[in-house]
Amino acid sequence: MEKGDNHKMTKLFKFKKNKKGSSLDSFFVAISFFGVAIFLLIANIVWSSLTTDDLNTEFWGKTDVGNSSKANAQSAYDNLDNLGMIVYFALHLGILVTAFLLRTHPIVFVAAILLTAILAIVSAPLSNAYETTINSNTDFTAAHADLPMVGFIMFNLPKFEIIWAFITAIVMFGIAKGESYI
Repeated sequence: MEKGDNHKMTKLFKFKKNKKGSSLDSFFVAISFFGVAIFLLIANIVWSSLTTDDLNTEFWGKTDVGNSSKANAQSAYDNLDNLGMIVYFALHLGILVTAFLLRTHPIVFVAAILLTAILAIVSAPLSNAYETTINSNTDFTAAHADLPMVGFIMFNLPKFEIIWAFITAIVMFGIAKGESYI
């Protein structure tokens, strides 16, 4: 590696260094939340199969420890929908906090608008895939009934992601940051 190549790599590294909270992170959140929603559906199905009438007497009901474990697990199960909401908002609030700290030039706002349009195009198939998944099987349909808030977000994922992307762009570019800070 020649000296000039090393200098180019250093400039590239400085360009990408500490660039979190950008509009690209919304893609990560949309795809991650799709995975979380599917995981919550499967966790709901697994818990429902573990609490059938046959298993209540065989597995859970033989000891006091089993009954106590089932009660604790049931309270966690009852909060799966809230957990999904917390994950969704926590990921986006993390992006907003880091976007506020990111120093960038306001001219990049045009790229953020373009990325928002692409985000809508990416999140629409995720929303449709979730809807297809819950309609493909009666177990998924029943599990979806226990997760109304997660389902609401997934059905409206493109709208919510566009809103979050514009909020991120406003936070990132709202305060004009001079070129001397870049």
